[in-house]
Amino acid sequence: MSDEEERALLQETDPRFHPHLLLSTHTGIRMSEQHSLGSPQVDFTLQQLCLPRTKNGDSQDAPLNRTALDAFGRLKTEADGEFVLPDAESP
Repeated sequence: MSDEEERALLQETDPRFHPHLLLSTHTGIRMSEQHSLGSPQVDFTLQQLCLPRTKNGDSQDAPLNRTALDAFGRLKTEADGEFVLPDAESP
């Protein structure tokens, strides 16, 4: 996706969902995978995350670029408990 396409998509999306959308587009992980991430799976020092089991059953490591790190930072403040992101029912 080009930067221009990303900007256009963000303009058409509720701002509460921007961090989720940016995580998806910049890491390739699904929304359900975002909400199942536990703290040990996200390494902010190495700037990567590890999904031990994806939809197809394989594990996957995904690099975190600056945009993804910033999105995690915004979402992490809303999270509680063992998961990195807020509950799946929250925007």
